[in-house]
Formats: sequence, structure tokens, C-alpha cells
Amino acid sequence: MIRKSSIIILLGLISVAFCSVSQRMMSVKPGERLEMEFYGNITIFTIMVYNAKDVLQTHVFRVCNGKNKSKCGFWENKKNKQKVGPATIFNIKKSLLIIPKVGDRLEIEYYSPKKLERFVKNAKGVEQHQVYRICNGNNKAKCGFWENIKTKKKVGPTTNYNKKKNMMVIPKVKLLDAGTYRDNYYDTVYVYIEK
Repeated sequence: MIRKSSIIILLGLISVAFCSVSQRMMSVKPGERLEMEFYGNITIFTIMVYNAKDVLQTHVFRVCNGKNKSKCGFWENKKNKQKVGPATIFNIKKSLLIIPKVGDRLEIEYYSPKKLERFVKNAKGVEQHQVYRICNGNNKAKCGFWENIKTKKKVGPTTNYNKKKNMMVIPKVKLLDAGTYRDNYYDTVYVYIEK
């Protein structure tokens, strides 16, 4: 549980390539979306937050790299090794950290993709591979919606791709929208949704 009045976040990033450490102090109101841009080869974020009992805790977020699947993509209490909030997105290529909640508008920037893919779990916990084809004038029957690759059925939330802003938009994100998103150039974003 986080302090009600405001969240004081001290973010430190560690760059493996340069072994450098950077710190930022931020104050965010509860329910507000937090976005921060970082530069360099980022592997770990560390935040220090106060819990409901006003005890300072250190949480660690490891960036997914393909080799650390069981240890990445979530915040972990450094002391007791338990998973903790908040839900977090980190785009490796764009070095962008996003924290959305259920009902938030989810926006992910992709430059001129032909299609988007996502790997999500359904309500029964079964992983699904879905594709979203960008409309180009020649594919009207097959574009503008998520399709289950296996069943060929329309699935998923209402989603738009804004070509002027190069932005995929899900107006109201749900828990089942958590997963891995990528374009045809394999620009990958990991989405974690907070309840």
C-alpha cells in the first residue's frame, strides 16, 4: 500500500554498458499516470517508496532481456523478494517507462507498422497470440481489430492505430490486455496492468 497524499519515488537506473547511476526524485498523485524517459542500456530500476505504515521500502524492477523471464517485468521487494505494485511497462527501444491502471487509456508508439501482435492470456489463463493489421485501403475486411492467430476469430479490446501520431491506442485497458506487444519490426513493449 502506498501513502495516500502522494507517492515519493526515487528512481535509480543502472546502465551495464557504462556502469553509471542516475537518480530522479518525483512526486505523483495517486491514480495519475507516470511516464519517464531514460537513455542508455537500462537493466534495472530501483524505487524507494513508503508503505501504508510509513516504512521506507526498496523495490527492484528488472528489464526483460529474453534470458531472465522468471525474474523480470515486475517490481520485487528487495528485502522479502515478494512481487509488489505498481503495474509497469518498459519499452526497451524507446526507453520509456509507463504505469497504467485498469480503465486507463493505453498508448504505445510504433512507427509505420504493417501489423501489431500481442501475446496475452485469456480469462482461463491460456496464452493467446493475436494480430492487429493496420488498415491500408486494400485490407478492409482484415484490418482494425485483434484476431486470434489460431482460431481466426475477432478478439480483444477496441483498438485504433493513429497514423498521424504513430500511436496504437486502447481507450480503456483491462487486466486481460496485459502481455507482450510488438510490431513487425519486433519493437517490443511489455504491458503490466494494475488492478
